[in-house]
Amino acid sequence: MLQALPAAGEIEFHVHGLVDLAVSDASFLALTPEADGRHTLTAGQIRGVALPARPVVILGACHAGQVAPYLHEAWSLPSAFLEAGARVVIASPAPVEDREAGPFFDAVRARIRRGASPAVAVRDERLLRGGADWAAHVLVFE
Repeated sequence: MLQALPAAGEIEFHVHGLVDLAVSDASFLALTPEADGRHTLTAGQIRGVALPARPVVILGACHAGQVAPYLHEAWSLPSAFLEAGARVVIASPAPVEDREAGPFFDAVRARIRRGASPAVAVRDERLLRGGADWAAHVLVFE
């Protein structure tokens, strides 16, 4: 999966996001286990990837936007994707409603493809969905 990221124009994950400081210093994504048994995608792994296509990254996972408890720097999955070259990252530091996440993020991505800025796309989709409580926590990292 890490090998495919550099060529991607859009990156979207709909997986479980977890916070466990024994595994990673920031939130991480739980993936299907790879051949070597690894099943996490951490900010540290993303930091080692270059994203020359400057993709839009959507992290449709609980806690994917939660930052590490550091006072000296901002560190999170979104900041790692931005350092790697992402144009924008859309994620929530809070729980994400599984049934609603797919349609919400699909609509946000469609708005961005039609030319809306990511912040406007997220705002407009929140308004259209009547201010769903979980969607109010979705953040745009640029």
